[in-house]
Amino acid sequence: MMHQLTQDELDCLRSLKQAADELGIGVLAVGASARQLVFDAPHGIKFHRSTKDWDFGVRVPDWSTFIRLRSRLIEQPDSFTAGQFGHQLIHQRTGTPVDLVPFGGVENDGRISWPDNSFEMNVFGFSDAYEKATIIVLAPDLSLRAATTPLHVALKLFAFADRKNEMDRDLRDLWHIISNYVVKGREADLCDEPLSLLIDEDFDWGEFSPPLLAGFDMRRTCNPATIERLAPIVRGLSDPYSADINPLLTRYSSAEQEEKERRRVSSCFAWMRKALQLSASR
Repeated sequence: MMHQLTQDELDCLRSLKQAADELGIGVLAVGASARQLVFDAPHGIKFHRSTKDWDFGVRVPDWSTFIRLRSRLIEQPDSFTAGQFGHQLIHQRTGTPVDLVPFGGVENDGRISWPDNSFEMNVFGFSDAYEKATIIVLAPDLSLRAATTPLHVALKLFAFADRKNEMDRDLRDLWHIISNYVVKGREADLCDEPLSLLIDEDFDWGEFSPPLLAGFDMRRTCNPATIERLAPIVRGLSDPYSADINPLLTRYSSAEQEEKERRRVSSCFAWMRKALQLSASR
């Protein structure tokens, strides 16, 4: 299926992809724009947050390769200008912001440290997302690798853990995905082993099937080291009294209503966690 973007967006992405291809560098679409193409639009899910930005993971063996790509993009006629920080570019004609985050040979234990200012970023899960990527066709001459939905969940969990004291956007994005995670057509997964062994009398099929399937899909697509890193993040969100889930709570007028809402939200993550734990036992 060919996805619909404006001509300006296609021109921006085409310039990026052409430069990366010429240098033999793999790029991976991540973030909200990629999620809208992979998850929201195909399933008719309303966008919960509009964005004009494009975020890409860039798989490189070393920093010099990343710098060559960035320089190529800036030097191309009518292409990109440098943004405020090393990972930011602006498409000249459209003003579209593009963030490039290197991973692969430049990372150390899932983190990168920018050579010009030692600023650190979390890139854990990017390699999983690249290896398991889906191909989205944007035009007859343009296709991109994009993170699949379960890998979007994983990347959002890592982003939340890394930036939760600065913003709640990552958690809200995460909640949007797991609240709308597609269940239709997945009935066999829920009713067969191993998930059927987890489901008990406390399971609310409407509420908990989406996060359970999200956890199950992460378990099947992420490598064991990534699952190990994800587990404590999800465990923390499974605590009904954790301050981490506060941004997801709806308004309540009594302590009883707050308690009910806390248990509803945390239980979604608890079911996700149960599926993730299958990685060690199934």
